[in-house]
Amino acid sequence: MAKVMVGLSGGVDSAVAALLLQQQGHEVLGVTVKTAVDTHLEHVWEETLGRTSAICSALDIPHQAAGFTAEFASHVIGYFVSEYACGRTPNPCVICNPIIKWGFLLQHALAEGCDYLATGHYARIRSGRNRYQLLRGLDAQKDQSYMLYRLSQSQLAHTLLPLGDLSKPQVRQIAAESGLPVAHAEESQDLCFVAAERLAQFLGERINLTSGPIVDTEGRTLGEHRGLAHYTVGQRRGLGIAAEEPLFVLQKDPEHNTLV
Repeated sequence: MAKVMVGLSGGVDSAVAALLLQQQGHEVLGVTVKTAVDTHLEHVWEETLGRTSAICSALDIPHQAAGFTAEFASHVIGYFVSEYACGRTPNPCVICNPIIKWGFLLQHALAEGCDYLATGHYARIRSGRNRYQLLRGLDAQKDQSYMLYRLSQSQLAHTLLPLGDLSKPQVRQIAAESGLPVAHAEESQDLCFVAAERLAQFLGERINLTSGPIVDTEGRTLGEHRGLAHYTVGQRRGLGIAAEEPLFVLQKDPEHNTLV
């Protein structure tokens, strides 16, 4: 059996991933990664650390915390801010995974004598003919393979994804039957490095946010935006426009500082 480091977020998915690997006979240790740079999230980090410690206690496995805040700020937040500055909506997880989790964290795992890094992502890995293939998770509604598409062959070779063949209800059932303390934990869709209510301020401190026109597809002015970084394509709420029919953001034009 192998020695596996499992990235624990404090949620049910990574907890069950650790449980399943332990049941398979692997030597498992948990790690929780700190990435937040927003001091307003310090209490969230403490809560996360408390949950992951409780998970490891329930499984009777070692637990450690790893901090990559400087690396995260350089690689992920730099990208995040740059994309917003260009009028695009970023996906920080797609950058974080190959560089932070499967970069710095995987290096840490290997230095600790581990053979693999495992997570609670809903995706699968298939090996054959000296090549690894990243496959979608069987649960189409939870598939997260797109978050891992930038992983290299060498990174995939040291990766285990125990939840790839399971659905979310199955994972919750396993957690409940095993008595894991996070069996009924709610899913979080928030950014891990800045509080949602502080995103506008966070961006405003790093980007020159300039107001500009909101226009329709005919070029008619409908109102004024507060800076393109505040908006996302497809957004409906928070536009500040009174209209008889629903209005959605179709395009952000940074060259002309215009919201369509």
